Amino acid sequence: MNRRTVAALALFVAVPAAGTVAVLAAWGHGWASAEAGGHRRGAGPAAAPPETYRLLVAVTAVLLTAHALGALARRVGQPTVVGQMAAGILLGPSALGALVPEAQHWLLPPSATVPVEAMAQLGVVFFAFRIGYELTPTQLIQHGTASLVLGCAGVFTPLLAGVGLALALPSGYRPNGVGSGPFAVFVGVAFCVTAFPVLAGILRENGMLSSGLGSLAMATAGVADVLAWSLLACGVAVAQGGTPLGALRTAALTALLATVMLTVGRTVLRRLWERRTAGSVMLVHVPLLCSAALTDAIGVHAVFGGFLAGLAMPRLPRIEEIAERTDTMASWLLLPMFFASVGLRTGIGLIGGTADWLLCGLFVALAVAAKLAGTTLPARLLGVQPRSAARLGVMMSCRGLTELVVLDTGLQLGLIPPRLFAMLVVMTLATTMLTAPLLNRKGGVPPDGQAGGPLSGPVDYEALASGAPPRGSASSDSIRSRAKTRLSSWNE
Repeated sequence: MNRRTVAALALFVAVPAAGTVAVLAAWGHGWASAEAGGHRRGAGPAAAPPETYRLLVAVTAVLLTAHALGALARRVGQPTVVGQMAAGILLGPSALGALVPEAQHWLLPPSATVPVEAMAQLGVVFFAFRIGYELTPTQLIQHGTASLVLGCAGVFTPLLAGVGLALALPSGYRPNGVGSGPFAVFVGVAFCVTAFPVLAGILRENGMLSSGLGSLAMATAGVADVLAWSLLACGVAVAQGGTPLGALRTAALTALLATVMLTVGRTVLRRLWERRTAGSVMLVHVPLLCSAALTDAIGVHAVFGGFLAGLAMPRLPRIEEIAERTDTMASWLLLPMFFASVGLRTGIGLIGGTADWLLCGLFVALAVAAKLAGTTLPARLLGVQPRSAARLGVMMSCRGLTELVVLDTGLQLGLIPPRLFAMLVVMTLATTMLTAPLLNRKGGVPPDGQAGGPLSGPVDYEALASGAPPRGSASSDSIRSRAKTRLSSWNE
């Protein structure tokens, strides 16, 4: 060490340090009173506030439980979401709270539930954004009118079943102050939901995602998701509007916002992205959060704003990369908070008596049967073979996380009471668990590339029936060939 270094250390380190000690020794007379006032003695950093400490414990417990049970679910052939749903219920009053209430209160005290709930709602908004972003126009139209017909039938048939069941329920299952109309519409929407991301994961794990039938299932689920979210927005608008005029105002504002975002908003975002060289993450997250805030202010719920932002976002490689990173963060950190939040509100003990459990069984049976009938029968009319049509119906019965988001929205808005919420959560868990075993039971899947893959462009079924070539095509033989190839890809 040379002289210059020694001089610098002495003048600018040792002298200031010694001066600090001398000043504190001469004028710092508050040490004893500070300790007497209750501050922690001894060296080291000050203790974190109790609320922060408890929140960190709660988040750690939720993450460990959710990811551990998610991994266990995958090992037994179930989607990860099944284990995470079970983790939320396990940490709530139905399991841990009933067996060891002191431990449950210590892990998730009231001081931690508010920030956990905030993280949960943020995770739901990001989740809805991802659903909307994955629903590309090409994916929705690549099977022509088939996916449109199957998607609509797979929504409106269960919707009718759910509405009919809701109207037949005793008045004790409907919240006070909620009309039978909004209540029935919400239960109907809960019956017609298909979990698009969970279905994609199941198909990927079974090697079906790139097959013809898997592609048709994803297109059908995409159409069904758009319809279900739109119906949910309408139902919430009616319920939150209070009066017919208020409901009309909420619906009109929502429609206006959706129109602006999907037209002007998409164009503006694309131009901004073309000129942008930095700050790319901001151009995804700021529109997303603003859209969620606007829909929540309108009265439709923030989750619909996240879905709209995903639909409006341009499909560009840079945005896809940011969406992937956002989804990873949401899936790892925020969505487990949502499962815990739902679990804290799910009181299985509220399902009391044989009648309630029989009604739970009826919910499960009707939910599966309505989806099977609403998808399998139209698929048979379109020429899909019985086995493939039945498998398609099973795929559409998967509800998963999307259903929990819908149910949680209804509970927060007071559209369903806690007891019915718990029963519908049981229905969601059961139908999601049934999807993979029922799908595997239908038989194996040929390797990708056999029996053809999805084709672009719609099949002209009317031209096929009449024998005449459609407009813009060379001959009816080419149409028949395309239709035959497409049907063979569905009938794997």
